[in-house]
Amino acid sequence: MKDEQMKALFREKIQGELSGLSTSSLQQNRFYQNAVGGYKVKKKLTVGLVLALALMLLTLTAVAVEFLTGMQLVEQLAVPLAQKNEQKNYTHEEMTELLRALNENGIALDESSTLMQAFQSGRGYWERDTIREICRAAFGGTENTWTLEQKHWYGEMLVAIGDWEINLWLIPEEGDMTKEEARNHAAKALKKKFGAALPVESNENWVIHDVFNLVWDQETNAYPPEKAEWYISYINRTTDREDFSVTFTRQGELLDVWKNPSAAEAIPAGNAAPAPLYPQESEAIAQYGNVMYYWPPEIQVQVYGYPHAIPAREDYEHALEIAKKAILDQYGPDALEALGEYQVGLLHTAVQNETNGAAVLGWDFILTTDPEFLSDGYRVQFQQAPDDKTGAETIINLSVENANLGNG
Repeated sequence: MKDEQMKALFREKIQGELSGLSTSSLQQNRFYQNAVGGYKVKKKLTVGLVLALALMLLTLTAVAVEFLTGMQLVEQLAVPLAQKNEQKNYTHEEMTELLRALNENGIALDESSTLMQAFQSGRGYWERDTIREICRAAFGGTENTWTLEQKHWYGEMLVAIGDWEINLWLIPEEGDMTKEEARNHAAKALKKKFGAALPVESNENWVIHDVFNLVWDQETNAYPPEKAEWYISYINRTTDREDFSVTFTRQGELLDVWKNPSAAEAIPAGNAAPAPLYPQESEAIAQYGNVMYYWPPEIQVQVYGYPHAIPAREDYEHALEIAKKAILDQYGPDALEALGEYQVGLLHTAVQNETNGAAVLGWDFILTTDPEFLSDGYRVQFQQAPDDKTGAETIINLSVENANLGNG
């Protein structure tokens, strides 16, 4: 092979291998010149030595870019750490180990997140939410924007750490409606009911979220495998609010077509989205903090809209007593007294039952002495609605857990 041909081939190889490294074109050129006899080497190298150098560079390059992905870090480090813990939070020392591994592998978490603020104050953090933040950094966006495969894998990790009993997020199987079919049917259903000409792919006006998951069966108090549903929702890019949604069975039977009462009337695809109706979430965070449970109810409603609602005082007081009793039943009669001077935070929703017109009230309480980081206390969630037959009050989906993020 002629010397000039050898130079050309070697230059092509070197440039290809250096393309993934942080080197300038000048640095690449100097490396090439030095290897084949440029201005810093008085005597040209032999072809054999040039090939040896190329082989060495290939080896070094392979080692340099062999980083662990976010999924690998979760599987190999985050999950095993969680599995050996009795509590549901990582200690500050475990968080230090996790963050060091993330940094070494080029994965950066949002510095403004509650997780990072808690860590910087010397605290630990929930295992579930730590894994979620790693996945958000690795996949981009929030859970709603992840692919069905990413959601399913994330659900498997929550099962592995004992946060979920079963994986609620599914991947369509043979006989199930596909994502493409679900989106097409959703757009047709919304057009038919509301006259809204909505797209089947996200565009400059709308972000489409696809969820395929198991749903709770109140009769059996379980998540039966056959009861899976598609939930297709349309998020208004201007207001960051869910304005439309459609629900199907896994085989495609239409269950519900919904429109946010605050949404503008039929919005043709391609038209400009309506002007913002609510202040931006970032403004509320700046004024009231990251934990929206402790925002004034009217601010929650202004920012998030329907179904968030301002509770009536008598409803609030009654629901709070239900929450306190649930805490005492699960954690003992002295649980609240031992907690001390706690503060109550709440997310409240109100949805009308389309069958009987009755209001279904949603309650999500946090009782803690540390509203900034939730380093202690309890969280209680439930829905409250009249029984369809008797009209008597019923409590649905009651759950009680620690609100503790851990202080390391």
